[in-house]
Amino acid sequence: MPRFALSFAAGIILIHITVFSLYAQEAASGEDWFVPGTLPVQDQLLYAQAALPELQSKLSVLDTLGGRARSGGISPADRNILFILRHIALESTKARSTAGKTPANRDFPEARRASCEVLGYIGGERSVQILLDVLRFDDEPMVLSDALSALAKTAFFIDSDIIEVLTRILEKKILVSHDAHLTYAFIFALDRLCAAPPGIRDERIFLGLLKFLDGPFPLIIKNRAKLIVEKLKNFERGEE
Repeated sequence: MPRFALSFAAGIILIHITVFSLYAQEAASGEDWFVPGTLPVQDQLLYAQAALPELQSKLSVLDTLGGRARSGGISPADRNILFILRHIALESTKARSTAGKTPANRDFPEARRASCEVLGYIGGERSVQILLDVLRFDDEPMVLSDALSALAKTAFFIDSDIIEVLTRILEKKILVSHDAHLTYAFIFALDRLCAAPPGIRDERIFLGLLKFLDGPFPLIIKNRAKLIVEKLKNFERGEE
């Protein structure tokens, strides 16, 4: 057998071993995101590349998937692709590091941000769930900002999970840190989410926004927050 063929075969075997090892880690987590069976070869290559401890490898994968997502080429039900995006979006966050799976040298907020952006283009319930996990477990304000923006594009129904995450971001992050970028993303995401049925009808968010109006935030943000407060008042009165 020619040397090239042997090298190619060895490369394929290495990819299968890498993917199997990564799958084993995901399966051991007990989460339902483990994808049973074998990924198509193209997706195996993407997953193996996404799992490398190198930022450029991850960004290359996300650039490929982002192009497909923006053109509508990825179904919201494509568990294979969502599995890859989830792996990147949650890498090095509390969701993974508490189980000892992710070493410190895999902390790539740029990749997590890009993954959130792609999820926003794909949409669908599973994308929403991934974004909610990012908002629960990530601590990087820029990642949280992009996750909020993507969630606002993707969520077409407001449930208790979304309310809990929004409340946590408001109370534990914004009103504590006053991070300008995160605050801007939160207010504009909340404004958009107010239009999704059945609307934002939670007293904690309403009271949090009232505190927000007294905080050290730019006037443009405070003005938008006032408009949202009025919307929430209308919801309580049963008005649209």
